[in-house]
Amino acid sequence: MDLRYALTVAGFITAVACGGSSGGSSPTAPSTVVNTAPTVTHHTIVATPSDTLEIGEITTLTITAHYNNGSELSSPATCNPESGQSLTITADCVLTAVGGGSGTFNLSSPTGPISITITVLAPCCKVAGWIRGFGLGEWVENATVSIGGSASTTTNAEGYFELQVDQAGTLPVVIEASEYHRSESELTVERSKMNTYHIAGNNVKAVFALRDLLPTNPGYFDLNFYDHIIREKGARSSRRWVTMPTVEVYTKTMKCLETDPTDNDICTKYEATATAAPSSHLAYVESIASADIPLLTADVLNAVSVTTKSHATGTIITEGSCNTRDPNKIVALYITKGSSNFSGQASYALNCSYASGAISSSILHFAWVTRDTHLHEVAHSLGWGHPDGYYSIPRRSVMDKVSPRSVTSWDKQAGRVLYKERRAGHLTPDKDSPGNTINYPKSFGTFTTGHTFDALGMPPTLFTDNSAPLDGRGLFQGPLTLTIER
Repeated sequence: MDLRYALTVAGFITAVACGGSSGGSSPTAPSTVVNTAPTVTHHTIVATPSDTLEIGEITTLTITAHYNNGSELSSPATCNPESGQSLTITADCVLTAVGGGSGTFNLSSPTGPISITITVLAPCCKVAGWIRGFGLGEWVENATVSIGGSASTTTNAEGYFELQVDQAGTLPVVIEASEYHRSESELTVERSKMNTYHIAGNNVKAVFALRDLLPTNPGYFDLNFYDHIIREKGARSSRRWVTMPTVEVYTKTMKCLETDPTDNDICTKYEATATAAPSSHLAYVESIASADIPLLTADVLNAVSVTTKSHATGTIITEGSCNTRDPNKIVALYITKGSSNFSGQASYALNCSYASGAISSSILHFAWVTRDTHLHEVAHSLGWGHPDGYYSIPRRSVMDKVSPRSVTSWDKQAGRVLYKERRAGHLTPDKDSPGNTINYPKSFGTFTTGHTFDALGMPPTLFTDNSAPLDGRGLFQGPLTLTIER
């Protein structure tokens, strides 16, 4: 693109003051008056804020005079209005980028020719990536990938795709493939997200994406079971920890003083007694934190710290609002009826979570001390539920009433999707909450720019090489809400 536009240099006027009087000369006046005013050495032209533009960006040309004393003076330039394939230009030299290309303004000034090169970057950006089948260990061929509502392509036999996206920003992504659930997420498309990878013998520079699709075959993934225990039968978004919690076990038995006015299963105020909680209470929590929490969260929550707290006899605790609780903590306490109308028959979890789906805190009240009970309530604190009761779970789970309770293969599968494959707050059937993207590598991942893939262009095995994505909060947190899980 050759840009030759007329530009008028605004006049620069230098005022020179000379001393003197009419009818004679001062005896102290110098015999010769010397002009010490600065003079212009040269002119330059500048584009503000930049001479390199994305499509849609605007810059303005100004002319600057440079003086022999180092000072400068800028003035607006004047252009011939014009529209082209790369730029539209107004009379006051406001340039708007409309298409890729570059060119030079060749101009004249009182001190000689001047020029400036304006570059409009090509439409952003090439997008590439991989689509894989969750739990199947295979790349998905002929998956349709649509980005931004206009750009679309399909994957090859290695699950790989490439396409040009002439938009920038965080764009919606829809992926559809036979025998997989429709997947909806977002992708941040901008030049800062571009990486260069060696793929099938070529270096490809693009914004990369990576997504695992959830199979419709319930033998590999049961969406009905997942929605039932994780998303309250699809009525709400998922909830999970996005930071590493600690577990705090109260060592004294608590006696209930007051209950919820509408539910005497729920104790709202209790007192520390002189009696120690059963030793098995702490032992079960420690065992579950070590052995079962990693199974339920695909090792995302691993080596969770368990501490104890011993209250002085007579200490009274009132369950506060979610906003007053210690964040990032799961509290476990053993509670008895005391003198209240507390039923003493129910163990339950009091979970506080943000609108984003991130769990902030959890308090577990144990009216019974058995490993089955403790495992069930700890699972509640991690995001599990049973909206229709113990006996209506679609498949075997820590949520049902079968004893001895254990983390089943279905729980493990649900935990992998909840904690490792999807961000907090995702919706049914398979829709990420706003602000959660499928960019690859992810900011929390183990991969870095320049990673070399194998000859087929496949990224490393996601399940074994990708680190746990704890930071799943997206663009917002939202208000805290309390949920009682029994």
